[in-house]
Amino acid sequence: MTSIEPAESDLVQAFRRIDEQRARDPEAVNLVAFRERLLGELVGDADRVAAALAPGFTLVTHAGGKTQTSSGDQVVSGVRRLGAVPGGALMWLRLDDLVADRTTIAGHGSLVTLAAAPTGGLHRTVAPLAFFIVSETTDAGSVMTSESLYLNPGAQETAVLADAALLDRQRCLDLVGNLSRPAS
Repeated sequence: MTSIEPAESDLVQAFRRIDEQRARDPEAVNLVAFRERLLGELVGDADRVAAALAPGFTLVTHAGGKTQTSSGDQVVSGVRRLGAVPGGALMWLRLDDLVADRTTIAGHGSLVTLAAAPTGGLHRTVAPLAFFIVSETTDAGSVMTSESLYLNPGAQETAVLADAALLDRQRCLDLVGNLSRPAS
């Protein structure tokens, strides 16, 4: 029997944590942009991600002793490529901890990616991560200006789920969009 991946509870976990943090601290308006960015990354919606990033956004990724700096345009292009993967792909966070104030967000957990495997089924990658995001509030709302991302490739887990199918992107949007959350 084919399983549908990811489990809905796994998919919405980070969004619930964001919504709970926002309810505890209504001043943390930057969580609105963070949530929208994660939703865009989940379903491969590059426009949604671009709207959450300031024009000069930079992402500094530290992984395996190497450092790479990416512009906001490069991040958006990566999401666009993810959205165009043949057979589909999804990317989301599992958050163990999340803290935020009006200008910063920090957390750690795992980055999970599911993509159609060439031999059928799904290829799943789970990578431990920690992040620190700086935001600014404009007249149009909050946007992210920079992010530092720490990945541990040595602790990454990969698996092929031979008898699995990808959850429909529209179902992902419906699940996350129907979560009860504070107004922005």
